[in-house]
Amino acid sequence: MAKKVSLTVIAWLVPLALARCPCPAAPAASEVCGSDYTTYASPCHLECAAAAAPGLTAAHPGPCSAVEEAVLGPLRNASLALGTRATSSVRVRGSAAGWRLLHCVNKNSCYWQTCSECSSFDCDGKCVINCVCDCYGKTGSSTDHGDALLQCFVLSNSLNNYHTCQSKCAKDNGCVSDCLVSLVGGLCECNTWTSATGRGDGRAPAFGSGLGASLALATLSAVLASH
Repeated sequence: MAKKVSLTVIAWLVPLALARCPCPAAPAASEVCGSDYTTYASPCHLECAAAAAPGLTAAHPGPCSAVEEAVLGPLRNASLALGTRATSSVRVRGSAAGWRLLHCVNKNSCYWQTCSECSSFDCDGKCVINCVCDCYGKTGSSTDHGDALLQCFVLSNSLNNYHTCQSKCAKDNGCVSDCLVSLVGGLCECNTWTSATGRGDGRAPAFGSGLGASLALATLSAVLASH
């Protein structure tokens, strides 16, 4: 059986495929947002990238929004990183909460969610985040305040914390599972907070240690039992 191509290899192959792409230069109006939440210069450039990343499609015409690029892209990559490990023969150690979260997100097709009231891609991005956070156990968010969510997510340092966490995991799949849960926990804390306050003033809630893996895992374990 052929081995699955790892995310690291794909991350290296996509830029190489684009560099060799025969597509002509395209105006800004030709830009398209890929399903990996990366903006491509044209549909032709997207097709070239898809040759190295099977399953890559167009999410919508035009560039990806700020929420899509800065939040959904990293979140999707983190989910894929864990999903790739799920296909390996390495035994999972530690918490299984991240695997259950990933199962819920996939079962509910969260990355394909849209909302009828949305007229912007940032708003649609919030629909995706609401779906993911529903799986995590934080619900009731509106589709407004995408800019405030983005500010909060950056200030929370959740993404950097995730990369630091994952770098320490080596082959421990359970560790990667816990890192994903903490990342989603930080995102969902921001999602709930900005929806409740409507803040876009550059401030974020006090995260402290409350979003540590232990609390996130305890909360998630209770919630996912019903999904």
